[in-house]
Amino acid sequence: MLAVFSLYRLTQLIAIDDGPFWIIDSLRNWIDNKAFECEKIGMERSGWRSFHDGITCPYCVGLWLSLPLGILVYTGIVPDLVWLILGIAGIQSFLWRLANG
Repeated sequence: MLAVFSLYRLTQLIAIDDGPFWIIDSLRNWIDNKAFECEKIGMERSGWRSFHDGITCPYCVGLWLSLPLGILVYTGIVPDLVWLILGIAGIQSFLWRLANG
């Protein structure tokens, strides 16, 4: 169950939040600029645009993160403390979004 909330939190971090020290936001802006440059030179649908669309979509990020996360949970490689920390952060984030719309 904690892995599910961990996935929820990681998905929000990548697709929606700025991330620690605005790292994730800077990455999304960099990808967006690459996509814009491709469109400016006439490439209608570039890999950068697809990547940008995918990284800003919580459903897409959740789907792609579920594969490695599922493997890590199944194999037990990641210590329980990591799942506990991410799971608690995910529950807190879920409840906050539920309460604040």
